[in-house]
Amino acid sequence: MKTPGQKLVQLSSAFAVLALNLFIIQSTKAGIWTETGAMTTTRVYHTATLLPNGEVLVAGGYPGGISYLASAELYDPATGTWTATASLAHARGSHTATLLPNGKVLIAGGYGNSGYLSSAELYDPRTGTWTNTGALTTAHDYHTATLLPNDKVLVAGGAGNSGNSISTTELYDPTMGTWTATGALTTIRVAHTASLQPNGKVLVAGGNSTDGSIALFSAELYDPATGRWTATDAMITGHSQHTATLLPNGKVLIAGGFGSGGIVYLSSAELYDWSIWTITTTQSPINAGLTTGSGGYTNGSSGAVSATAAAGYYFVEWTENGNFVSGSSDYNFVISDNRVLVANFSADAIPPTVSISYPASAKTYTNAQTVTIMATASDNVGVTSVEFYDGGTLKGADMTAPYTYDWSFTAADNGTHTWTARAYDAARNVSTSSRVTLTVSIDITPPTVAISKPTNGANLTTSSTTVSGTASDPGSSASGVAAVEVRLNGGSWANATGTASWTRSVALSPCSNTIEARSRDKAGNYSTIASNFVTYTPPNTAPNTPANVSPPNGAAGVPITPTLEASAFSDPDPACLGDIHAASQWQVLSAGGRIVADSGTDTVNKVSWVLPTNKLYYGSNYQWHVRYRDSRNAWSSYSTQTHFTNGGPFLSASVRGTNMVLQWPTNSLAFALQWSTSVGTANWSNAIPAPLIVSGQYTVTNNIANRMRLYRLKK
Repeated sequence: MKTPGQKLVQLSSAFAVLALNLFIIQSTKAGIWTETGAMTTTRVYHTATLLPNGEVLVAGGYPGGISYLASAELYDPATGTWTATASLAHARGSHTATLLPNGKVLIAGGYGNSGYLSSAELYDPRTGTWTNTGALTTAHDYHTATLLPNDKVLVAGGAGNSGNSISTTELYDPTMGTWTATGALTTIRVAHTASLQPNGKVLVAGGNSTDGSIALFSAELYDPATGRWTATDAMITGHSQHTATLLPNGKVLIAGGFGSGGIVYLSSAELYDWSIWTITTTQSPINAGLTTGSGGYTNGSSGAVSATAAAGYYFVEWTENGNFVSGSSDYNFVISDNRVLVANFSADAIPPTVSISYPASAKTYTNAQTVTIMATASDNVGVTSVEFYDGGTLKGADMTAPYTYDWSFTAADNGTHTWTARAYDAARNVSTSSRVTLTVSIDITPPTVAISKPTNGANLTTSSTTVSGTASDPGSSASGVAAVEVRLNGGSWANATGTASWTRSVALSPCSNTIEARSRDKAGNYSTIASNFVTYTPPNTAPNTPANVSPPNGAAGVPITPTLEASAFSDPDPACLGDIHAASQWQVLSAGGRIVADSGTDTVNKVSWVLPTNKLYYGSNYQWHVRYRDSRNAWSSYSTQTHFTNGGPFLSASVRGTNMVLQWPTNSLAFALQWSTSVGTANWSNAIPAPLIVSGQYTVTNNIANRMRLYRLKK
């Protein structure tokens, strides 16, 4: 928080501050001061306001130390004593206090314990209490507050939220308790003065701008009528924290304060002089209207008066001393003398004239839309409003020409509508137009539609299909079918060709299809949707070629009755067609390509097949493949052939008496029985006698000798 001493440095006012509660009044004897009762609290940077009851209200300030004061007290001149009254809601110093016409005191802005303030509050002498009122639009400190002739309070300049000088000005409206921005000062300034001039304008002079060491020479005038500031003659010497006093002759006395160039105390004083001319406005008859422009003006300046007629009257002319000066209610002139201007009014008893210019009567509308109804109105003074009625119902009003009403209607408004317009002037004279009859006749009966082909439940074998049907509209003769739309399987609607008889080509999806059609008439009504359900069965596609799984290509030692296995069934047709694996055909071929085993059409062994016995020979090379058939009798291609080799036959031996009996399977082509006396020898001999077939096996019987023999089958 900045102390007042710190703020004085900003304002080039680094002088010592001593807060006193000593109070001096001037004696009734000429030129003599006498002491009166002391305030209850020492304070500086406070405000003192003379109340209508003669008492003086002192509020806020700074007592020294670190805190600002919220306390307030009243001085009674009759007793010379001070008594405490209610405290402010916000402690503050270097604020402003303004006595309002209603007797209340407005406290605004300043600096408090929380920094720069934008708050404002009102003191009511009747109750001795404070109440908050609307806050300033921005903080103001070391600013000015001036009561204007229109009872509003003008706050100008000062230090803003950041502590820098500002040009912001704003107006307080006591009737609303609110602040509104008005024109900005031409120069930012703080610690200046503001003086209300006899002509209602406000003179702001001096102060500091951005540099606290530079006192301003400039001065400017605020015009409440325009809300603008204009520069006026500059002071001879720059003054800051000075005084300004309006003298009885209309001049303003500027005295003392600080000058420029550091801390320079001034004793100089100067006068702001202008010539004041009085302009007075009045009305004839006296209560027939309002006038503005009365006040004081400088010689040669621009003057402006304005007249506004009251209800039941209209403005006629401005006169001066009975002589005509202007026929305009706003009269501008150059000030050259004192003047009394009279605004002359006359009672208005002449009603306006009004007629509906568009649309013409007897028009019928068959489509929902918005129609702009237009009226023409005139008056000897001025039309204030035109009202539009549908029958006896007020539908809308227009205050400015061209007078219009946008009438939106739908089928819900079907029927006859009788429109009139009523025109009013400021005197509330009224006239009614001739009737205009408009009819809304919008078709609300939906059209019909039917699908002729394809018929419901049809089973089609081609995808491209032409849908055809009929449509009609039983509604108004002005309507009729505008379009027929078709969609397939819930997709987007597409326009068909033709209306009463129509066609639309579609591409059916495999299996189930839903064909829908709807019609729309010219009034925008849609028919009930017609639906046919059809099935498209595309041509059968052969299943995918299976792949050999086991035995794999190049397998050796495969059993003589192997199990053949292939990949799972798959079919490119859509699943909705229900194609399944119905049968398989397995084939085993010799190395030369001769079929040695064929399953035929096998509806059981579909993905695997156990080769029957006695189909293959031991130690032989074979190849195999398979094909699949779907449930619609289409065969796949055969799988790619893979090769395998069987193992050798099994040789068994048994002793029967003095003989050794050797046996092996008969499907062992080109195998010979050999013997040897040593495993390591390369000399093997064919056994004799030649084998015989006994019990379905090759059989050789040899006598048992007294030496070891080894036997083998060799191909």
